[in-house]
Amino acid sequence: GFAIGYQQPSAVTVSQCLKHAILPKNYLRSTYPEINNAWDCMGVMETLVLDRALENLGRRVESSCHQLGADIEYCARKTPWGKGIVERVIRTLMEDLIHVMPGTTFSNVLERGDYRPDKHAVVPLSSLRAALHKWIVDVYHQTVHRGIQDTPAHKWKVDIAAHHVYLPSSVRELEVALGEPERRVLWQYGIEINSLRYNAPWLGELRRQSGNEQKVELMWYAEDLGRIDVFDPVTKQYLAVPCLDPEYANGLSLYQHEINRAHARRTMQGRQDIVALAQAKEEIRQSIAQSLGRRRGTTKKRMARYAEGRGFDYPQTLPEGALVASSQSSPPVLPDPAEAGHGARSRRRKPRTHPPEPRDHEEENDIPEYVVEAPTRRQHQLNPQSDGNEG
Repeated sequence: GFAIGYQQPSAVTVSQCLKHAILPKNYLRSTYPEINNAWDCMGVMETLVLDRALENLGRRVESSCHQLGADIEYCARKTPWGKGIVERVIRTLMEDLIHVMPGTTFSNVLERGDYRPDKHAVVPLSSLRAALHKWIVDVYHQTVHRGIQDTPAHKWKVDIAAHHVYLPSSVRELEVALGEPERRVLWQYGIEINSLRYNAPWLGELRRQSGNEQKVELMWYAEDLGRIDVFDPVTKQYLAVPCLDPEYANGLSLYQHEINRAHARRTMQGRQDIVALAQAKEEIRQSIAQSLGRRRGTTKKRMARYAEGRGFDYPQTLPEGALVASSQSSPPVLPDPAEAGHGARSRRRKPRTHPPEPRDHEEENDIPEYVVEAPTRRQHQLNPQSDGNEG
């Protein structure tokens, strides 16, 4: 799976990438009819191997893997040969697709020479997404790799036949598992986060039962501030709680919200009420619509990021009767790497003492297990309260 857009690398883009990787790519036929093959790879991985980029080290990634029952394995620092399979895929992508497009920055300044990427960049983001899908599905997956002596598409079909593919029980449950975990006080007006208020009728009953200033577990989403999901200790599920100002917050990203607040402070005598924020939102949108085609460089990138909002979300759905895993049986345990048993189990991959010999093609990882019945270990991780113990 992949996530591509104007956003800077963050826990949000990692979550978008995981969502795309886990769910079936059943939108290909309708969205990209020019693609000839299917993209069959999907499912919750048993182990997620990550480098130590900042976006991979936050609690959102570890909480997501804990909710999904996946382990995390971190690569050692400054040892790219420890993840040579991934590095080779990226190199092949760059050489075969990215560096042949107008506007490429090339792999180094020597190759770039006097070429000005900002002057020659003419490929729209939508076209880049389409080209990337076409290259992955019809080129890369259909090319024989020396390491596996097969094409990745056929290798997946052969190996997965002997295993089960595990998926969350619904798209919404996956979105909740990939959210940002938080604990907040439940007040008489609801819950406040990011200077926005959220409330629902059932929260009032929960507050009456739990008492004043009771803290609740919740998930919020930097890509869409229109709702949060609060854990209900009675039903043992996450329930959606909408923002009290839906016209402003629905589909609004945290990045857009922060820009709106900064604009309101500068132009509206420091006002931060919802009317001032909505007015700032509309003024910024009009300014971007007028200026986006004329600007270049960093300013244009920032405007494009604001205009993109929550980013592109592919219309992925789940096949009926295929999924068994549920991520909403208990509130997330905020991961603390110093405490054993909290969050996703993570371990450090031991570095090799020297880089391996260069390869022309990568070898394929073992295919993670997946579909029909969930194993005992994964069921326990996704439903830790099933045996009476806390998650």
